[in-house]
Amino acid sequence: MSPDIIWANRMKADQPLNGAGVPSPLLVVLPLSTVALFTASASWTLFAMLSDQLDPTLALYEYPFALLLAIPVLLGSVAAVAMGGLARRLGGRRVIAGCLAGLVVALVAVLQAGQPPGLILTGIGFSLAGGLFGAGLQYVASHSPRRRLGLSLTCYTSGMLGVLFTYLVVPLVQSAYERQLAPVAHIAITLLALVLLLVLTKSEVLTKSETLRNSACAAAGKPLQDHRTAKL
Repeated sequence: MSPDIIWANRMKADQPLNGAGVPSPLLVVLPLSTVALFTASASWTLFAMLSDQLDPTLALYEYPFALLLAIPVLLGSVAAVAMGGLARRLGGRRVIAGCLAGLVVALVAVLQAGQPPGLILTGIGFSLAGGLFGAGLQYVASHSPRRRLGLSLTCYTSGMLGVLFTYLVVPLVQSAYERQLAPVAHIAITLLALVLLLVLTKSEVLTKSETLRNSACAAAGKPLQDHRTAKL
């Protein structure tokens, strides 16, 4: 194999799957995506712990209570596939931001829910954590060099440690402070993750003017400015 071919293959392996010039570098995308997954997975555990501390007059027996806790996980597995496909079409940044915003709404709702129907609805809202997992996989993979794809996805999935973190920290917070402090603090952390994602990253979807400019560059034989997905 000639040195030119070897060099070309090496350069190709160093390029992200979306091509060179992705809108946001991996060093920004990976930590923010991992933090988003950390907060999302922690919300699953928080929902389970808050549901376990309900007023006993609600009469949630063993099997209905187990079903209530299973709703976010079962629907989350379906949402992961759906949101992963949606992220491929609309861009992972948009889908992750939407999932984080939905989780904030679910966290606020679980503080107000006092009856089983309300808890079921909030459980459905917490399934967005699974959707965020699928969208984040697509988002990180599209910004990762081919030869570092496995390492990038491994680092991203470490965000699932949010489940363990909540189990360890929330009981300590609730024993030292008020019961409502843990979900309120989690809402603030989720909002912070959402703001950082929107501020520090750029959209993967080209605007109409950017699409026309890239078309003109391609017609003139000039390199494209970036490789974001063309807006449909």
